Amino acid sequence: MFDQLGWLLVPVVAASGWWWARRNLPAARDSGVGWDARYFEGLNYLLNEEQDKAVEVFIKMLEVNRDTVEIHLALGHLFRRRGEVDRAIRLHQNLAARPYLNAPQRDHATFELAQDYLSAGLLDHAEKLFLELKNSRYCSAQALGCLVDVYEREREWSAAITFARQWERASGERRRVLIAQHLCELACEARASGNIDEALRYARQALRENKISVRASLLLGELETSRGEHDRAVKAYLRIEKQNSGFIGEAIEPLVACWTALNDEERAHRYLMHLYERYGSYQALLAITRFFEQRHGEAQVRQMLVERLRAQPSVMGMQRLVELLMRHENVVNEDLSLVKQLLERLAEESITYVCSHCGFGGKMLFWQCPGCRQWDSVQPRWAFQTAKGV
Repeated sequence: MFDQLGWLLVPVVAASGWWWARRNLPAARDSGVGWDARYFEGLNYLLNEEQDKAVEVFIKMLEVNRDTVEIHLALGHLFRRRGEVDRAIRLHQNLAARPYLNAPQRDHATFELAQDYLSAGLLDHAEKLFLELKNSRYCSAQALGCLVDVYEREREWSAAITFARQWERASGERRRVLIAQHLCELACEARASGNIDEALRYARQALRENKISVRASLLLGELETSRGEHDRAVKAYLRIEKQNSGFIGEAIEPLVACWTALNDEERAHRYLMHLYERYGSYQALLAITRFFEQRHGEAQVRQMLVERLRAQPSVMGMQRLVELLMRHENVVNEDLSLVKQLLERLAEESITYVCSHCGFGGKMLFWQCPGCRQWDSVQPRWAFQTAKGV
């Protein structure tokens, strides 16, 4: 049985065998000489799952010329996918230096070499080659997209925005999500340096670029709150429900804090009840229990929690219920204390955020997935559960 790599090698081997046969079989027939023994040697290695030896044999068989460029490119790409980046670099360097390549072949080989450098973390080398290719007739859009990737890795957000806009024009596809995220990164850097006005400017620009950017709204809410502009902060946070209701939980606590500062507890209560009744949001329910416990009493809070837990069990809800029960004088606190500890451990181990693109899960909200590096793909897990009707 071939392993996964063996199956990846099959097209390359088939192509190399076809090319060799096409070039050499007529001559072999005329001279009475049989097939090159190296070809059978390579096939034997492949069948015995000795892929490294097979690849070496086929590379030696293939003279680099115009007819074999695509095969060498495929081999180099395979090396990179296997993590043998040094090997891929040597192959693509050798290929790109050939004087007889036509323009598409040379650009393709140079692009693959730049990809090798990117995979190896040699960002300066990759950047130089991608800059050479950004005006290519054959791979301009791909090179511009890779340049954006390079500048993201280097955290050069202004350069990333510049080339993202060029990428838009070259590919004909909008990059609103990408550019808005880069602007949010600039806003975060400005905030960290204490320049709140500049941070606000970048956050507002991000929202203009992508009207449904939850991150931009959260940033605007935080920045306006830091300036004491609680009304404006509330407006920013309330926008999130329309942008993506799955992120409502991220705005609940800062919203309550803003309404508290504005002495508008009644509005906070109405909105939290709206979120709970419409979305079944546990974050809203827990905020209600924390914020209005004294106003409505523990009995009503416990009743709400019990009803909700019967409909949809939740570690967060159970933690809050146990906390309330432990205050009751008729309950044995030692037993509940153990239950509370177990629930806390479950909460620590549970996945809170999930990437819709690759399935990466974690406890922190990342605006760019650490697994697949997609922007805006990580969402609160409860949003997926709600969408599935769980």
